Amino acid sequence: MTTLVKIKSDSLEGLEDRGIKLDPASIAQVLKRFVILGSEPGMLQRSDVHIHIPIGFTEGDDIPAKSLLDAGTSLFAALIYAGLDDRSGLTYKDVALPTIPWTTELISQYIFISFFYILTQNQAVGSIKTGANFINKTIGSTRTPSEIDSALFSSGMVKITHDWVIGIPLKDLGQASRNRLALGIAGYRQMQLFFSIAAKSETPPEYAAVWKVVKDSVNRGYFYGFHTNFRSEAFIRTFKSLNKTLLYVIHTYGVQADIDMAKSNRAMYKDTGKEARYSDVSMITEANFRKFETKPIFEE
Repeated sequence: MTTLVKIKSDSLEGLEDRGIKLDPASIAQVLKRFVILGSEPGMLQRSDVHIHIPIGFTEGDDIPAKSLLDAGTSLFAALIYAGLDDRSGLTYKDVALPTIPWTTELISQYIFISFFYILTQNQAVGSIKTGANFINKTIGSTRTPSEIDSALFSSGMVKITHDWVIGIPLKDLGQASRNRLALGIAGYRQMQLFFSIAAKSETPPEYAAVWKVVKDSVNRGYFYGFHTNFRSEAFIRTFKSLNKTLLYVIHTYGVQADIDMAKSNRAMYKDTGKEARYSDVSMITEANFRKFETKPIFEE
């Protein structure tokens, strides 16, 4: 006959409990800054700032930016050095002749070129493979994007946040530059397609309405709220992937001849296609677009 054994609750009293229970709050407190740092690949570190110390100065001295540049320091490294009170942890090097003498004109050109590629492609200048014709022909740059990149910041401009461009007033730029920038702002490529690609006659009303919403928004101006670098979390929650939704609409209901022309003119990348999961256009409304029409890029 099977005997039922009842286990007493105090049967193992006296044995040492060697288990470990971790306190989540204390772990989070210790590790949160590392999580934040790890969430931004390529984040700027002090060691990325390479400073060439001019003869007659020592590490940590107040040194004129021009003297740092003449000693071989890149532009942004010199600016960072000048702005730091604690200059420890930087990478210090001996004097090295700059590849070309720094002048106001050269600094202006290089900074504008970096500004141009952030606004139009949301790319650091060093990430550009082929320079834009406007930069080479109109601005007259004879340097490659890679050369400009290392001159501006020896560790690469990809380490420098793009957010600085929002403080530059485009109204003060030369007219040729304003006109060229107006042709292509990062985040607006898909929206601009709705001006050159017409809707098919049989397009359902909810999809035909996308043409009006998008074109009306662009006609109201270009806004940092739509620029790829400045799209907020609220923007992503609202539109999910606005670019892919707009491409779905174009590829499904756009006139094919217009699409082919856009591809041949490089207004549309040839390898872009439609994805059915982005077929919902219920969020593409005038109210939603106006919500993110914040800070005009070409503000007068």
